[in-house]
Amino acid sequence: MHTLYYDFPLDAKKLIQNKNIAKCDIKQSIANHLHLIMTTHFGECHFDKAYGCALWKVDFNNLANDSKLMTLLDESLFTSLKKYEPRLGNLEIVVEIEQKDLSTGLITSAQIKKHVIITIAAIVKKTNEHIEFEERFYIAPLSY
Repeated sequence: MHTLYYDFPLDAKKLIQNKNIAKCDIKQSIANHLHLIMTTHFGECHFDKAYGCALWKVDFNNLANDSKLMTLLDESLFTSLKKYEPRLGNLEIVVEIEQKDLSTGLITSAQIKKHVIITIAAIVKKTNEHIEFEERFYIAPLSY
């Protein structure tokens, strides 16, 4: 029997009214939660100030080199996922950063952003299935 999880974003109004709301499987539930952790700034959740990751800390950090930024993100995500996503085992995180020119030709100045690619591979403990998740962000300022 497959357990169904609430899909993201959660429709709280329907939940309160005891109506049917969208559901998903465990892999999609984990993917939704990984996205939420990555896009949450430390301190943003009032119930737990440690929930989130350091992605927002590096958003406007143009001075640190890419190696330091990758290490900071990797360590932050690993710590957060170990604590807040207990459904995963054998966690592997790869963080890559590259420069992207987003100039459209309509703007006379160059628009260069850092492109962060985060790949997470793990085993879903409940099903022993492999899961792989990739998220891409542009930082300075953050967008996805």
